[in-house]
Amino acid sequence: MSNLYEFTCSIVDHCNLNCRSCSSYAPLASPWFMDEKDFEYDYAKLASLNAVVKQITLYGGEPLIHPNWHEFARITRRLFPDTRIQIVTNGVLLLQDFENIWNKLEWYDIHLSVSYTTENLVSSIKKLLSSKCGANIRWSIQPPKTFNLSPVDLLGQSDPNHYHTCSLDGCGTELSRGKLWACFMPAHVHHFNKYFNKDIEVTDKDFLDIHEVSSYDEIINFIKRTEPYPFCRWCKIGTPGLPGSPWSLSQKLIEEWTIEEK
Repeated sequence: MSNLYEFTCSIVDHCNLNCRSCSSYAPLASPWFMDEKDFEYDYAKLASLNAVVKQITLYGGEPLIHPNWHEFARITRRLFPDTRIQIVTNGVLLLQDFENIWNKLEWYDIHLSVSYTTENLVSSIKKLLSSKCGANIRWSIQPPKTFNLSPVDLLGQSDPNHYHTCSLDGCGTELSRGKLWACFMPAHVHHFNKYFNKDIEVTDKDFLDIHEVSSYDEIINFIKRTEPYPFCRWCKIGTPGLPGSPWSLSQKLIEEWTIEEK
């Protein structure tokens, strides 16, 4: 059997926080909630390919603001009973509805991963989670980190060969809205385009239509191809010395997702 892979799915585009340089462009996104039936249609197709999936990550935006987020957990667990399933959250809603959220996570055996934002927020969340020490559910809080820029090349002149050493490799294969992407950036860049009135090009060579795929090996070959994707020329993630900063609020400035040409 081919290697194991992680699949990710953004079930909400927007967020209840406003993080600077958010890699999924959530501060720029209009409110959008994925339909559970569309999700099930896509992931049932993946399951039908006898895909060996190590992990499926539900994220956003902020996934817990979806009124039916637990339905995605239920569907995923039913289709992939042996797969590690996790939800990545900023944790804000845990402080407001902890027991209800916790019970659903426990029921469907979902790992909870909390992003590190502010020290005060994370400290409050950690106290809540620590109260459940010994429970079946697994949880983790991501360590403090520098938020690194994932910059867009506005001219589309980046060397696509940085694909071979891309730091985003292994970040998970995005499967959402019928499309399977090897990288999350082209899957979400339409928010950047709309907000800043840009035309960063995404082509039908940057993704697979999951419902036209006939075998899991076809997915493997797409993910592990040797040639860059067309979108790579719009990405400057390979630029040496990219700036990073602690978590902060977004001002929704284009400079948060681009770097100045020298």
